[in-house]
Amino acid sequence: MNEQLFLALAAFQAAGCALAAGTLWGLWRGYRRGYLRLWTVSWVALCVYHVGAGSVFLLYGTYSSDHPLRLAITALLLATGFVHAAWLAFGSYELASGQRVPRRLLTCTLIALASVALLTTWLSIGKDQDTRIFLRVGVRSLFAALGLFGAAYGVWSVGSWKRGFGRGLLFGALCLYGLEQLNYVARTLGSGLDWNTASVHLGLIDMLLQIMAALGMVLWHQEEDRGAAAEATAALRESEARLRQSQKMEVVGRLAGGVAHDFNNVLTAILGYAELLERTLEGGRARGYAEQVLAAGLRGKALTAQLLAFSRKHPQNPRTIDVGSVVEGMRDMLSRLLGADIELAIETSPETYS
Repeated sequence: MNEQLFLALAAFQAAGCALAAGTLWGLWRGYRRGYLRLWTVSWVALCVYHVGAGSVFLLYGTYSSDHPLRLAITALLLATGFVHAAWLAFGSYELASGQRVPRRLLTCTLIALASVALLTTWLSIGKDQDTRIFLRVGVRSLFAALGLFGAAYGVWSVGSWKRGFGRGLLFGALCLYGLEQLNYVARTLGSGLDWNTASVHLGLIDMLLQIMAALGMVLWHQEEDRGAAAEATAALRESEARLRQSQKMEVVGRLAGGVAHDFNNVLTAILGYAELLERTLEGGRARGYAEQVLAAGLRGKALTAQLLAFSRKHPQNPRTIDVGSVVEGMRDMLSRLLGADIELAIETSPETYS
């Protein structure tokens, strides 16, 4: 019964890993993000591992532990277990940090892991059962635990932490999965791994944690995608608001230019008649009033020139002016505006320019 359950669990885990790999592969084809490709390779490797584990169990009573076929499958199991943990960590780091993992690093890592798998398999030849199980199961579990903890650390620390169910689920699954792999290591360091217990208890726990990790990956990707879409929408709205504001300012400028142009025509007539009136009057208070009208008209003309410059309908002509004389020329107008109860005192330094 335990043998059948172990094979069923291996087949179910292989199918689940294939489904996770297919889902991540579909997401990669749609979004073309590197971490999805790395995660796909990780789940493909784990699928191959479960298929190989079932094959080793079927060959357990047929071939000896040092038979070339079993040794080849053992090396494959070690290599795929190493790749699963390493590529899982690479994908989590790439998603959390936003930095692409160099292809040269992936190639060197793959070669190194394959070499370690072959070396470990070779070292297990001719050893007693406890040592052989530790080398073929414990070493893989130890490396898997390190890789899972590394992936969990990357999820937690690399990049700004954003609250999300998917990221939290993935982090928890990676931590628990790493602890489960350390449980394998502890059993191999003791009296050897009890395959009957593993098939019933550890296999079920592994399957549950793998489902949690795969679900966390998919949900985290969706959360990150929604976050990126929200940021893009906010940026688009901000740019649209700036565009509308610039259009409003352009309309205001055109309106100001039109008003200034019409007002300038009115001032031209006022200034013309003010000059005629000033020439007609020989002296007295009336002539002073005419001079004030002429001065006010000139100041109004200067203001219209500024409005036209603001609306870009009039060429700007910056020049140096005597600020003191300009302020002094406004003395009479300011005195009348302030009233008799306020005394106006203007003090300027000679040749004050702006």
